[in-house]
Amino acid sequence: MKKLVLLTLLIMVFSLGAFAQDEAGKGIIAKGFKAGLVMANLSSDNISENDMKLGFAGGAFITYAFSPQFAIQPEVMYCMKGTKFSMEGAEDDLKYNFDYLVVPIMLKYMIPTEGNVAPNFFAGPEVGFLLSAKAKMGGEEADMKDELKSVDFGLGFGAGVDFKMESTTIMFDARYTLGLSNIADDTEGGDFSVKNTALMFTLGIGF
Repeated sequence: MKKLVLLTLLIMVFSLGAFAQDEAGKGIIAKGFKAGLVMANLSSDNISENDMKLGFAGGAFITYAFSPQFAIQPEVMYCMKGTKFSMEGAEDDLKYNFDYLVVPIMLKYMIPTEGNVAPNFFAGPEVGFLLSAKAKMGGEEADMKDELKSVDFGLGFGAGVDFKMESTTIMFDARYTLGLSNIADDTEGGDFSVKNTALMFTLGIGF
């Protein structure tokens, strides 16, 4: 069932490529790939003294414009999340490594400018599908996927700059994603709650 959902989402995102930009500036204005750095953490009243964990994010996107200023940008990305704990007296940190396939849908406002530099702001929801979850310390590793929910929801917002070239666009953006749902799969009905957070910097190329 999960594979069917992911396949459907992929088809929905990339089927937008069937539309062409018209004279009014509507349609596909960019489609391509992006990758970058993730500074991930977990937010919880039950967890303290944890630190951001560096990770990787990368995937594909399509930007569909409704007007010269407003667009929607669906994305499909692999994203590393989690957190780490510095254990007193231990040589290694305790790391929680969570891998997600995330599907953000960003609403984008492109500031009108003259020239090839185009700043923008964006915000929108995101759904994440858990691929793996492991706790690691030194050479020891434990699977904890059964302790987490398979689907996560978040809200992302940020800003970027597009550098338009003759046939391509170089895109840089910074984004903060706030987790909206409890990712802990508490089958005993307790009140333990933990949410993903992530600060992401990506560099992309659009065609």
